[in-house]
Amino acid sequence: MKYTFIGSLIPLLCMCIHSLKSFNLYQLLYMGVYAIHLSGRPFYFSVIKWHQLQRIFELCLFVQHKELICFLFLLGPQVHKASLYALFVYMSGQFVLSTALLAVICMHDIPVNEKNIPFYFHVRMIKNLLVFCILFAKSSFMWISLPAILGMTAIYYMFVSKEKVEREYFLNPIPLTYPIPLDIKDAVKHCKTAKTLFKKNAV
Repeated sequence: MKYTFIGSLIPLLCMCIHSLKSFNLYQLLYMGVYAIHLSGRPFYFSVIKWHQLQRIFELCLFVQHKELICFLFLLGPQVHKASLYALFVYMSGQFVLSTALLAVICMHDIPVNEKNIPFYFHVRMIKNLLVFCILFAKSSFMWISLPAILGMTAIYYMFVSKEKVEREYFLNPIPLTYPIPLDIKDAVKHCKTAKTLFKKNAV
């Protein structure tokens, strides 16, 4: 699912590049934290801490006062709660999109197993697209650029190859608080926790 998931990040990457025109480095920082979180590697912090940081930075995309990051950082594991997410997404002023985003966030609490691995990633891909739509609606982007962004994403999916879901790595139940990395093989090599959780089913 790695390359399929990456396609859902193309619109957010376009928003990130556009934000650099106004010297807004926050979205670039958000994408950097997101990339580390998706890698499943413990760079200085644990994988779960990077996941929490990604959620914190994502929440602060919807508000003007980024100082709230300090407050959210203190909340730690509570960042994933849908109620806290609701408080911030409705600050964006996009009621319909925010409601849809909140519904998708609630789906993040569905336990993952070998039968619903694609669903796990599809939910998060939809979340990426909804975050983009909210940010796009708030930005100075001209609406005529929207078809171009969606077109680039569509072209990417035309050429990306379909990947086999490696269900054999899901012998053990995965905690809801642990984010599944895009490349499980790489995560197992570099993370002790991933090596414990994603034990390949021996035949």
